[in-house]
Parts: sequence; C-alpha cells; structure tokens
Amino acid sequence: MEQADTFPKMLVKNYEKYGDRKVAMRKKKFGIWQEYTWKGCYEKVKYFSLGLVSLGFEPGDKIAVLGDNDPEWYWAEYAAQAARGAAVGVYIDMTPPEVKYLVGHSQSRFVGAKDQEQVDKLLAIKDELPDLVKVIYWDPKGLGAYDDPLLMSFDQALELGREYERGHPGLFEDNVAKGKGGDTCAICYTSGTTGEHGKGAVVTYKALLEWIGAVISNCPFDDSWDYLSYTSPAWAVEQFCGMAAEQLTGFVVNFPEEPETVTENIREIGACFLIFSSRLWDSIASTVQAKISDTSAVKRLMFNLALPIGYRVADSKITGKRVNLLWQALHGLADLLVLRPLRDKHGLLKLNLAFTMGSALGPDCFRFFHALGVELRQVYGLTEQGIITIHGDDIRFDSVGVPALNTDLRITDDGEIVGRGEGVFSGYYKDPQATARVLKEDGFLHTSDAGYIDEAGHLIYLDTVADLVSLAGGENFPPQYIEGRLKFSPYIKDVMVVGGGDKD
Repeated sequence: MEQADTFPKMLVKNYEKYGDRKVAMRKKKFGIWQEYTWKGCYEKVKYFSLGLVSLGFEPGDKIAVLGDNDPEWYWAEYAAQAARGAAVGVYIDMTPPEVKYLVGHSQSRFVGAKDQEQVDKLLAIKDELPDLVKVIYWDPKGLGAYDDPLLMSFDQALELGREYERGHPGLFEDNVAKGKGGDTCAICYTSGTTGEHGKGAVVTYKALLEWIGAVISNCPFDDSWDYLSYTSPAWAVEQFCGMAAEQLTGFVVNFPEEPETVTENIREIGACFLIFSSRLWDSIASTVQAKISDTSAVKRLMFNLALPIGYRVADSKITGKRVNLLWQALHGLADLLVLRPLRDKHGLLKLNLAFTMGSALGPDCFRFFHALGVELRQVYGLTEQGIITIHGDDIRFDSVGVPALNTDLRITDDGEIVGRGEGVFSGYYKDPQATARVLKEDGFLHTSDAGYIDEAGHLIYLDTVADLVSLAGGENFPPQYIEGRLKFSPYIKDVMVVGGGDKD
C-alpha cells in the first residue's frame, strides 16, 4: 500500500502493526471498561463500510453521525471514508429542525444515530429528507418495536458487509487504496455566526494531519498514552486530536460512560493527553477552590501554604529563573502532601500533555493549574485553519502561543488576526460567497478575531473584532478578555462585561 495519507490507510497499517496485541479503544459500559483491539476496530470499520456500499453508498457520499462520543461514531466515520466518502458531525443536543438542516444541507444520504432519542428526531423529519437512504443506530434499547424500513441496527449493517464481501472479495482494500490525502474526509459545521445556521467547513485529510503535526512538533506523543474522547467529533478539535492523532500515533482512545462521569473516568484510566475547552478548565479550577473553602481548617491551611509554593515554582519556570534547593525541597513537600493528591482527585495525575482550546483561558486560571503541577498549554485555532498558534516549551500565561509549524501569522491594520498555512480548509460547503469573505486570494484566512503579537513573538488574543467595544473616550476594550480574568474567582460561575460609547 502507498504512503498512508488517509485515516483508512493508517487504520490498515495500525491493524497490520498491532493486530490483537494492542488495545485501540475503550468504552465504559455498565461500569465495565470494554476494550477493542486494533484488529477488532479494523473489522468493525471494514464490514460497516462494505455494508454501506451494499446499501448504495458511493464515492463522494456523506454519512451524518448523531450521538455521544462512542467507538461507533469513529467506526462509522472511518467506514464512510474507506468507501471514499466523508462524515458530517451532528451535535447530540440539536433539535429536529437543526438536524434536518445539517443532514439536508450536507446532502447526507446515510445517518448514524446513537439511540432511540436520536432516531425519533430523524423519524420526525424523514419526510423532509427525501434522499435519506438509511438511519443506522448502535444502541438498540427501546427500538425493538420500531418497524420503519428506514431503520437498521449497527449489527445488521455489519452482517450486510460480511455477506457483501463474499461476493466482492478485496473491494474494501481497493477502496482504501484509492483514497488520497487531498480528499474531503469531514464537513464540520461552525456556529451560526452569519445567520440562522452554521456553515459547513470542508476539511481534508491533509489539513487534519497538518493540524496534529503542528501539535506533535511541539509535544511528541507516545503510543502508550491514554486519551479521553470528550469533545464531540462534530467539532474539528476531536477530528484531529482524537481521530488524526489516534491513527498517527497509535495511542488508546477512551470514551466516558456518560458526559457526567468524565472526571471520574479520567481518573480511572489515568489520561495522559487531554484537551478541554476553557470553560471546563475554569469549572475545574472553581471546583477545586470551592471544595477547599468547604473542607476542614487543617486542610485549608495546608492548601494555603502549598499553593504559594506552587505559584513560586511555576512562575520561576515560566520566566526561566532557576529554582534554588530550598524552594525545590519546599515544593517537593507541598507536592507530596497537597498538590499531587489534588491532581489525583481530579484525574490529572498522569497527564503528559494538556491543552485548552476555544475561547482564551484567563491568565489567572492558567497560572493556577501550573501551580498545581499541570503543565497546561494554550492553543488558538479555528475550524477553518486548525492550529494557528500553540505553546511549546516557551509557555506564557497571557498568550495563546507562537505561530504553529508552517503557519504565517499577521495582524492587520485594524487589529484582526489573519493566518496562512497548509492546514487551511477547502472552503464552506455550497457557499462560495462565505468562503471568499474569509479566505482571500493571497491565501490568508481572516479570523474575525482581534489580538496582537508581543515582543517575544507570542500572540495575545483579545476578543472577536465585532465584540470589541468603544468607550466614550474612543478606547476599545475586549469584554471576553476581562470576563476570563473575572471567572477565575470561585464565587463567579459566569459573567458578562458591558460598556459602550456613553460610558467612560
């Protein structure tokens, strides 16, 4: 087989390398971790892909996937890609009209749905989606009495694939070999910033591998690592941090039992790699501080003595100052008695790599995690370009990092962040006008975000250009930046900063 430049090609190579000897995925069900080896995952993808082909799936077709983070979501996406198609992620909390828009706009002829709740959404709108061929569900609970011909279980699709292979030997391997790195592998719908609905960003394998390559160039991965798949694969972040990274590095992807059990599951598996939104990191920091305030006086005293030591050492590392032997000894004691148990309690003990994405994390919260011993890093990126800046060894609490590998970063005269690189998306699906507004002829992607580059080459993110507010004196201020600082307080769950031209 030629060079592995697509996820299905990488899956085949990993299957050949690891077979049944290494776990590829784990999913907690009914309190027990279910394990799937690389051979098991390969077979699921192969037969599901052939099942889709037997149902009429053709090159260029799409499968929309609607569900929680589960192995079946990954398998459905890889299977469609192996048949030279693409996946469209649908967020599980979307309403039937929103689901109808994404499935219809993306021209998805097949849908993978998790359970009865998601199936009911699709049955409610099926008459408005005349091109829909099959809805394939993977959790059969509550669906036993459903007899709609549109429906099929995941296991039934696998059996169709096994039967189809008997009459078409070698078809799966031929389809995989025909895939190219420049092919569309996913359409990731962004939030509806310019209207009622979001826009479908067309993403190729080449772009996703470029994105994860930017991360790995700063922080090498290991195939022994455990990763927790928490963010929805409908978001581009999971496409490269989960799928691209899994196939490129061979690490284990773990799926939580429920969204509510994430912290507990992180602790159980000892996650080595995490990527959370800034809101979740804020929430964890607030939880730590709130629980400390409710604990015994002795424990509060120990925490209040240990945390300043953590801050002192963290600040020294960030500024490149040497930590003397006294502070090293104090930090060792503080870590043993307080900081390490805190990391363990919140599932952060075995972390080798932790990122925050989405809106910028406030410097206070960022510094707090470093004081606890979590070497958190900021990443700034967009669905349309992936990783734009990233923290490598040079971590600064007030920045979102330096330009990623192969990325040209600039600030326009009006303060907008623009970037150019190999990871830029192929455009918005069926929307050339919207594509032209953000992707200029010179190849620079206009982010609509505001920021500046400091003297050390780090990007300081402020807010979206549209959300900068002018005061009476003509100065602009970034509400999101100020909100990020305020949310660090354990007494503030959320906050809105307001102002305007009639205020000083």
